Amino acid sequence: MKLLDMQGVWKLYGDKTALSDVTLSVEEGEIVGLLGLNGAGKSTLMKIVAGLVPLSKGTAAVSGIDVERDHVGAATLVGAMIESPAFHLELTGWQNMQLAGIIRPGVTKQDMLTAIETVGLEDKFGYAVKKYSIGMKQRLHFAQAILGHPRLLLLDEPLSGIDPVAAKRIRDAIVAFAARGGAAIVSSHVLAEIEHFCTRIVIIDLGQIVLDRPREGIENLETTFLAAVTGGGKAQ
Repeated sequence: MKLLDMQGVWKLYGDKTALSDVTLSVEEGEIVGLLGLNGAGKSTLMKIVAGLVPLSKGTAAVSGIDVERDHVGAATLVGAMIESPAFHLELTGWQNMQLAGIIRPGVTKQDMLTAIETVGLEDKFGYAVKKYSIGMKQRLHFAQAILGHPRLLLLDEPLSGIDPVAAKRIRDAIVAFAARGGAAIVSSHVLAEIEHFCTRIVIIDLGQIVLDRPREGIENLETTFLAAVTGGGKAQ
């Protein structure tokens, strides 16, 4: 089943084209590594799917729900780490999880505990978030993203600032999420962070998808990436 279906999507900011005729679909069980240089359009693509910015032309649907026509319905199916989290720094990690759960239908106390345990913060959730390290905040952000049983995860640099042990926890959680029938789009500037657990690689350059290929079909990701973003066209 298609959990994401984007057809001919454009995004314009005045006279600047952020996305140009993007068509992308993501099926259940897929983990898509979304790669590109700074300003290539990765975050814009995710923000459109999450309903944070409107598209200029085309269509985008999450599990068959159009993100423009039914923003709320589509948003309930998406868990996102895109923008900097709006944590209440004086509140504890647990209280911040409770606030995130309010906007997610059907979230239980056990759901929140499970999410916190998934990222390894169970011994820190009683601390004020202002005492958290950058990596701990990133882990809390991921825990919030997986609340409410989303079908699609949109993760922009989810492993940034996280130590290797915590990074493995999150990678394992993403793989398990996809194995249960969900799907994830994961962006990173560090190719080694995602090349070993993504099932598919999509490279975007200057607002256009220049490569979309199963991970197993790419012998050397770094070489392929550099060819795609510096070659002035689609990688071979």
